[in-house]
Amino acid sequence: MRCRPTRTSEPSAPSRISTTGASAVIQGGTGDDSIRLDGTSTSTGSVDGGAGNDTVHSVDLGAFVIRNVETLDTYYG
Repeated sequence: MRCRPTRTSEPSAPSRISTTGASAVIQGGTGDDSIRLDGTSTSTGSVDGGAGNDTVHSVDLGAFVIRNVETLDTYYG
């Protein structure tokens, strides 16, 4: 699984990513985050967008727990 967070505004707090096998923990900071999940339906983990206007981009959200994310973009490309 590949996870790529990008920030669209100046960060006040850093983003954090940790992975263990097919599981990932992604924590956005206080800015506007854009997080792309390139996994499969067997991918697991959690995404916490933090403060700001955050977007998760993924065609397959797998078994992720998603919190504090304002937009889910399930069709990108």
